[in-house]
Amino acid sequence: MNKLGRLFSTIVFQNIAAIIAVGIIKNLFGEYGWFPNEEIYQIVDPMYNLLLPLLIGYTGGKVIGGGKSGVIAAIAILGLIISSPVSMIMGAMIIGPLVGWINKKVEEIVLDYLPIGLELLIGNLIGAIIATTFMMINYYIIGPFFTNILYLISQFIQQVGSSGLLPLLALVIEPGKVFFLNNIMNHGILSPIAMQQAKEAGKSIFFLVESNLGPGLGVLLAYLIKSPTNKDKNSIKAAIGIHAIGGVHEVYFPYILMKPILLLPVMAGGITGIAFFQFSKVGLVTTPSPGSILFLVGLAPKTDMLFVFLGILLSTIVSFVIAFFLLKKEELSLSVISANGDISEGREIEHKIKPKLHKPLAKKIETIVFACDGGMASSATGAAFLRKRVKAANLHLNISHSAVDAIPADADMVVTHKTLKQRAEKSAPQATIYVFDTFTDLSVYDNLLEILREQVNNNGEVHKKVEVKSDSEMAILIEENQIMLDCKADSKEEAITLIGERMVELGYVTNGYIEEMLDREKMMSTYIGNGVALPHGFNLKSTSIIKPGFVIAQFRYGIKFNNEIAYLLIGISGVGDQQVRIISSIAGLIEEKDEVKLLINTRKKEEFLSFLRKIEMYK
Repeated sequence: MNKLGRLFSTIVFQNIAAIIAVGIIKNLFGEYGWFPNEEIYQIVDPMYNLLLPLLIGYTGGKVIGGGKSGVIAAIAILGLIISSPVSMIMGAMIIGPLVGWINKKVEEIVLDYLPIGLELLIGNLIGAIIATTFMMINYYIIGPFFTNILYLISQFIQQVGSSGLLPLLALVIEPGKVFFLNNIMNHGILSPIAMQQAKEAGKSIFFLVESNLGPGLGVLLAYLIKSPTNKDKNSIKAAIGIHAIGGVHEVYFPYILMKPILLLPVMAGGITGIAFFQFSKVGLVTTPSPGSILFLVGLAPKTDMLFVFLGILLSTIVSFVIAFFLLKKEELSLSVISANGDISEGREIEHKIKPKLHKPLAKKIETIVFACDGGMASSATGAAFLRKRVKAANLHLNISHSAVDAIPADADMVVTHKTLKQRAEKSAPQATIYVFDTFTDLSVYDNLLEILREQVNNNGEVHKKVEVKSDSEMAILIEENQIMLDCKADSKEEAITLIGERMVELGYVTNGYIEEMLDREKMMSTYIGNGVALPHGFNLKSTSIIKPGFVIAQFRYGIKFNNEIAYLLIGISGVGDQQVRIISSIAGLIEEKDEVKLLINTRKKEEFLSFLRKIEMYK
């Protein structure tokens, strides 16, 4: 369902300029517009009935199967359009991707069996057949079916709009927004319904349901008043400006995620806003994207503008009052509110300290892409912030923004929110991923600029490392990505697997070594005292070992090893006496209780590097 919502969101986003253009024409030249003009207004119906369905159908096919599939989908959508007097925007949003997917799959199956030289001819013929077939199916079957469905949806919207249940949508929408489902809910679900209603009624309240900035603004204002330092206040002021004027609502999500109790004020504010909008019978003529106060008020019919503004104001006040009493001033500090960036690798992410490079920059960074869910508001803002700093530093880099699922293949680095990290890695496996908590923490961009400058100074090598050798010239590279801070696991098996996965990533062992470590643990506990365990395999001639090395993981809440609790786990790999020497050297050092206590509680990898330099075999 999330993938489907993201697909619809992407389709709407890529056509947002056309959608807003229709709204502007309606708002300016409609019967109740600022400059009523029947001649100009005649263009609205063709845009709703022809242009938007064709654009949306083409985009849906293109997103799934490329440009050729987009053209085929657009041809098929023509059958849908002429089959009904109703605007087929919603139908195009479904049929377009479907036709694109079918064309893509048919080509994949058929073209493999064609003689060389006939691919282009047969491929085009297949596309034409699919387009014609679906145009007929749409005209005779799917079009009439969608006409009935749209009639039922219209009746449902009217019933919901006239009932008292509509404000309760805020109980779902406001928490969903905070968990970064805002684009899916707004552009993937609400906007298609709202566009259909706006086509018939001239405006729709559904354009206001998710895009109301009042609930988030109220929480930010409460933070602003309760924040203890000027540094905190400056950060929040920036967030307020970006949220209210820039329309980037994502900036307030981290403030609520840090204190989930603040979901209450945003839900209350959302209910208040929707209830007032419904009572006032107001709406917008098109999608306000981004959700700026300028768009929210400007895209309302002139008779609705004041009431839209009052609804936003009321929801802001309600959210602010509740958040004000829920926030405790002594709990707020920039160290909690702000979130610095972090280049992440594996499952360890540090968000509250200056970022460290977990994944060395293996190649020169020339192209940086900021990625957010929809590829517009928040990513565009972040790209602008960094572009300004890069220009001032006289660095020559290409900086752009995109949707996280459509990152360009030439991206060397992707900067994205931590909740989108896995999708970014899947979309751009070739790129270094730099994650953060919020776009409004300007230190994110300062830290990133520092990394990029260091790259220039060091010819692409930006990671700290110490090369150490044993007396037998066994060279081991100690890097920061061997150190895993503040890890979490529910069992020792899960913790050992976590360490083993990092050892695999670093090229020390193959996946088989993880099973060997787990089997070793079943035979006898590797806990050695002082809160330390040394997971390792039991076969000193194991073929799963590629090279000697180790990984240190800090579990601040502890992992149970039989009747003991381990806070530091040191995974070790080595062939023959290599492993024995590593174990004996580390075992001797961890007898220092103060040293171990420091490592259990530290948030600095430098402390671990100092620890490793003390090991006798590495001196």
